[in-house]
Amino acid sequence: MNDDIEQIELSIKEAEAKVERRDQLAKLHGNKAFRELIVDGYFKDNAVRLVSAYGDPNAAPFQAELLKDIEAVGRLQQYFRTIYQQGDAAARAIIEAREELEDIRAEDEELA
Repeated sequence: MNDDIEQIELSIKEAEAKVERRDQLAKLHGNKAFRELIVDGYFKDNAVRLVSAYGDPNAAPFQAELLKDIEAVGRLQQYFRTIYQQGDAAARAIIEAREELEDIRAEDEELA
């Protein structure tokens, strides 16, 4: 049982790190400068500019580079979404792990 408890406690610590990372990102998203520079400036304004440039027939020699830049916007957005998803899943896992710890400890007390 002691190994089970140690493993659960370790998984809680790992999950707490993911929740902390999610919360740090949420704090960034709440920051006005971050919203202006990244959310509005990079994800919106820059993305529109890149897509418009990509569709311009005069930009044909640069389309490969523009496409890489467009993909970069999507990749960063996906990275942020992943942090949120992992943090949310970790928060649920922490609750379940703590309940499991309580059950194991209750069983141990009954056996003692």
